[in-house]
Amino acid sequence: MHKRYNTFIHIPLAYKETRMLKSLLVILLLAIMPPGTMSGERQGPHFILEPPPRIEFANSTGAQIECAAHASPKPKIEWLKNDGSRVEKIAGLREVDLNGTLYFPPFSGELYRQDVHDTIYQCRVSNTLGSILSRMVRVRAVVNQKYEVQMYDEYVIEGNTAVFRFQVPIYASEFIIVTSWVEGGLHNLYPNTDTDEFQQSTLILSNS
Repeated sequence: MHKRYNTFIHIPLAYKETRMLKSLLVILLLAIMPPGTMSGERQGPHFILEPPPRIEFANSTGAQIECAAHASPKPKIEWLKNDGSRVEKIAGLREVDLNGTLYFPPFSGELYRQDVHDTIYQCRVSNTLGSILSRMVRVRAVVNQKYEVQMYDEYVIEGNTAVFRFQVPIYASEFIIVTSWVEGGLHNLYPNTDTDEFQQSTLILSNS
């Protein structure tokens, strides 16, 4: 017997809702001037907001990566691709603000590009006294798409252990979290965190 269930991948990350708040945070951080800056002392660049090592987001939400630094003279902030070349704007897919923020606007699934949405970026800050590179940032966009969960009947001799497994497409498997198994449409079987008997894709029913 072949059972099908329809659902969607969803990663609840905001884009437009947090853009203004994060930009305000960068402004506040830039307002914290290190000693010597106000007196005109020349300083090489140093990070006050280094980007995280990994960013994952849904195509329906988009994402942004902040990069902020201090230096005197004023530093230039730019983003580099995996091959070391400078990141350029791609309308509707990737934007770079003058304040050092890298934006990935929401996009439709057919506009997905691996070289934009599944790759590595680095922030570079430089002035006449030198330059610094941020840690590598792994960026990965996930396209919301329909998928089916499949489960099959299992037959077992009375008194033995029954093992049930469900299957999902490979592209969706790492984003699936099993919250419970439903018995007869009425009862929920929840994971037992004290043992390894409840796996994400496996339900074990033993005769006890």
